[in-house]
Amino acid sequence: MNAMLAFQTNAQHLTNNALDLPLQRHYPFNYDTFIHQPLLQLLQQLQTTLDIHQLVTIFRNEMTKLFPLSHLFIRTERYEWHKSLDDITLYEEEIMIGDEKNSLGTILYGFSHILSKAQMKQLKLMHQVLFYPLKNALAYSNMQELAMVDPLTGLGNRSQFEKEYAERQDRAARYGQPFSILMLDLDNFKHVNDCYGHTIGDEVLNLFANLLQRALRATDTAFRFGGDEFLVLADTNKESPTECICERILAAANEHPRLKDLDVTVSIGSANWCTHDCGKRLLQRSDDALYTAKYSGKNRYYVS
Repeated sequence: MNAMLAFQTNAQHLTNNALDLPLQRHYPFNYDTFIHQPLLQLLQQLQTTLDIHQLVTIFRNEMTKLFPLSHLFIRTERYEWHKSLDDITLYEEEIMIGDEKNSLGTILYGFSHILSKAQMKQLKLMHQVLFYPLKNALAYSNMQELAMVDPLTGLGNRSQFEKEYAERQDRAARYGQPFSILMLDLDNFKHVNDCYGHTIGDEVLNLFANLLQRALRATDTAFRFGGDEFLVLADTNKESPTECICERILAAANEHPRLKDLDVTVSIGSANWCTHDCGKRLLQRSDDALYTAKYSGKNRYYVS
């Protein structure tokens, strides 16, 4: 409430001191509808969401009601958002979000018409309203990302896998884009933990996670499923079958000197998506394939 009263006070001060400023005639400007209500409405609207995409869309929509924006480019350390609104841009204004000691980034405003001095003052006042809602949304986004990451290996965790698995299933059903699940289990990992301790065990998990990522293509995604189990979602086709991916992973693991010293290898079970693979059926088939690889002698792969 104090923040809202402060904005009302600033807005009233701006109104009292800006009435004598010359307005540009080419863009309509009405102080009765411009100062108080839009400022408070913007503040209220920005407080309705922590979703960063929704937040910047609300900001864009409210600002375009008042200013002749041709484009808006929001840039922070970890997030960029750009929206073109008009083909004509007469000039641009880049404004920091916050100040030099506490900056979230910048917004580049493009205008299709020239603003008066009063309009520019009001723009900067409304610009300031974005700081705390954007700061909260960025923090929330970061927390969501951390909740999807395995803290030991940096790979996606089980929650992230389930999210991406559902997305791949949807694309496969809609557009016929084939994919596979690879389920991987480290051979002799329990022996490493029992004989050398969990510190060495964690080292092995990290080594394998890095090795796995290097063996995959940019379109493949690796996850730590839990313990010494890993999963891979891989795009597959005739030119790049599942077998090629499995062979690269096996070769990389067998050639790694540290894993050799500890007698750690990997077994892989893989299943290719079929139209009847609804729900977790594909995951179960890859688990069954891993069981087959394990009990066929380990350090090998099996494709169901």
